[in-house]
Amino acid sequence: MAAEMGAVLQLFEQLAKAPVDMLEPLSHPGDPALRLRADVVTEVDQRANFERVAPSMMGGYYLVPKVIE
Repeated sequence: MAAEMGAVLQLFEQLAKAPVDMLEPLSHPGDPALRLRADVVTEVDQRANFERVAPSMMGGYYLVPKVIE
C-alpha cells in the first residue's frame, strides 16, 4: 500500500510541474451551453396492445403478484 501511495504522490508532483502559466481559469470544465432536443412525441400509443397481452388488468393498471408480505 505504501508503494501505491508513493506512486500517487509522484503523479501529483508531476502535475504540479505542468506549465499552466498561460492558461485561463475555467468556470466550468464542460460546454456550459446545453444543446436540447425538441420535446416531441416520437412513438405511437400502444397502450391497447400492451393491455391485450397483460396477464391481469384492473382500472387501467397492471396487476402483479404481491412480493412483500
